[in-house]
Amino acid sequence: MTMAGPGADQSAELEALASAAAEHHRAGRLAEAEAAYRQIQVVRPGIAEIHNTLGALLIALGRPDEAMREFEQAVALKPELSAAHNGLGNVLRQSGQWARARAHFQQAIAGRPDWTQPIYGLGVVLAAQGELAAARAQFERVVALRPDFADAYYNLGCLAQTEGNLPAAQMRYEQAIAIAPNSAEAHNNLGNVLRGLGKFDAAMRCVRRAVEIDPKHAIARNNLGCLWQQAGDLDAAKAAFEQVIAIAPDYAEAHNNLGNVLGRLGKPDEALVHYERAVALRPDLVEPQTNLGAALILKGEFTRALACIRRALEIRPDFTGAVYHLAELKTFAPQDPELDALEALVERSAGRSVPDRLHLHFALGKALDDAGEYHKAFQHWIEANRLKRGLVQYDADGHERLCRRVAEVFDSALFERLGAGGDPSELPIFILGMPRSGSSLVEQILASHARVHAAGELPNFNRLARSATDASGQIVPFPDYVPTLTAEERQRLGEAYLAGLPPVAADKTRLTDKFPANFLCVGLIRLVLPGARIIHTLRNPLDTCVSCYSKLFETGQAYSYDLSELGRHYRAYETLMAHWRTVLPAGAVLDVSYEELVADLEGQARRLVEFCGLEWDERCLNFHETKRPVTTGSKLQVRRPLYRGAVERWRRYEPFLGPLIAALGRET
Repeated sequence: MTMAGPGADQSAELEALASAAAEHHRAGRLAEAEAAYRQIQVVRPGIAEIHNTLGALLIALGRPDEAMREFEQAVALKPELSAAHNGLGNVLRQSGQWARARAHFQQAIAGRPDWTQPIYGLGVVLAAQGELAAARAQFERVVALRPDFADAYYNLGCLAQTEGNLPAAQMRYEQAIAIAPNSAEAHNNLGNVLRGLGKFDAAMRCVRRAVEIDPKHAIARNNLGCLWQQAGDLDAAKAAFEQVIAIAPDYAEAHNNLGNVLGRLGKPDEALVHYERAVALRPDLVEPQTNLGAALILKGEFTRALACIRRALEIRPDFTGAVYHLAELKTFAPQDPELDALEALVERSAGRSVPDRLHLHFALGKALDDAGEYHKAFQHWIEANRLKRGLVQYDADGHERLCRRVAEVFDSALFERLGAGGDPSELPIFILGMPRSGSSLVEQILASHARVHAAGELPNFNRLARSATDASGQIVPFPDYVPTLTAEERQRLGEAYLAGLPPVAADKTRLTDKFPANFLCVGLIRLVLPGARIIHTLRNPLDTCVSCYSKLFETGQAYSYDLSELGRHYRAYETLMAHWRTVLPAGAVLDVSYEELVADLEGQARRLVEFCGLEWDERCLNFHETKRPVTTGSKLQVRRPLYRGAVERWRRYEPFLGPLIAALGRET
């Protein structure tokens, strides 16, 4: 930098200082460079270029407030200095002073119309101010002037993603990566876009690449956890979210996501801890508030749960998850203002996503049912189930074939030929049948016994039954392999099931496994765990099916979202249960009628306890006082004293039940 001055000696000193400052700056000796620039300002104050250069250096030193003052001095001294306007615009942008930043970027561009840096900066500011079309125009101008500007392509991708144009976002992120292949941000965002496009494997590759580039990229690790969760690998998802929290302990969304995974892994108490942490970190986030409320419902803490759900609705009144849980928790009366608000919300929901709409229709159906408007309620359940049915896969013909095949394989001759075997443990109590048939009530009664551990719905045995392999490692369909099982293999199957059970306290001698679909496996349970108790809960078929149809199940039960398919499923289940009675010894399975249970609680409770080989415990009659997590659709009912209002409930909706009644093959 050549400087004119009043005297030759001063000019020489300035030239020397400027040369030294520039050399230090190029070499990365920033402290020395700063000292040299400061000395220049002492020798000759008022040089706009020195203020500008010092501002840039102070940015590199992480001192933006001081940098801002230098840039302001520069533009005051020389208003036409585009570099100073650009530097000041960047500092202002980083501090969120959008309007001032915008003005200085525009002044920088006025002085140098083809300089891409201020054009890019202006685009960032416009995007932050919500002027997306104007922002896109600036970024397009940048890449036209400089096709290797990776950040401009990245921001074009962000804009397209924000607007829901995922193909355009994919193209822009790929252009950014082609120029800057080690951009963790671009790989991560591209992964999110590919996930939205249904390209799961490609999405996984991109997000994993982002994590490889930057192992401490918490957002990418969080997205990786979400992908593992979507793939059904809950253990991998759990590990990913735990790694996120190790990197960023205050990342509320990761705590929320870990809570979701822990809940699905059957660890509701651990899930609750992470939901509480997420809410403490970000009380403004609606999802953790809602999830905390849902977790508290499982624990029976309804007052706290309701407070969380109402807080979520204060944050976002139309958040469907919170609306749904409020409907679960509350009993609506006619002319209830919240019922009117819910109806209005449903009326405005036409443009919302299918999951949002089905949650709202299930919620409104329940609210109207509370208020005694049964026909209106069922019409909303019809719409809710129609929407849900479009999201699930279910093969009614395949289920019926499976039930017939199970009956064919497990005939009387099979049990006579195979004889005794299996693990003799008396620990398991299998409670099976149809959902909404009283199985949660039976489990809650038994869970109130001092010797019983309630494990809830465990898919363990069902998975075990479907995991047999042949010599080549190929899966053999259930039940085709059963006739070839040796006594040793049956022993190993029983041991494998027992090994996969949750830990049980030393004073517990029984464990309940309330997985409804185990009705398919009654014969195999008998062969591999002959000491296990099997309890079959049953209820009026129409009441059972209507109750299923009125509920949104978190997972499974894909057959319940169409009345005809629901009836066919029930009939196949009922036929198979009748088969078990013909091929198993009398008393091998205890049938427990819901109607008889509500009519004679003590008599039926004593019968249950005796069947399980236990002494009587009076606490079984006060089942609603037992504190434990309940994750089924009956989580509210089992916290209350026994009531009889659900008997013959189906008659309220009889005009709508033609397809169900026909599929069941019953007269009303």
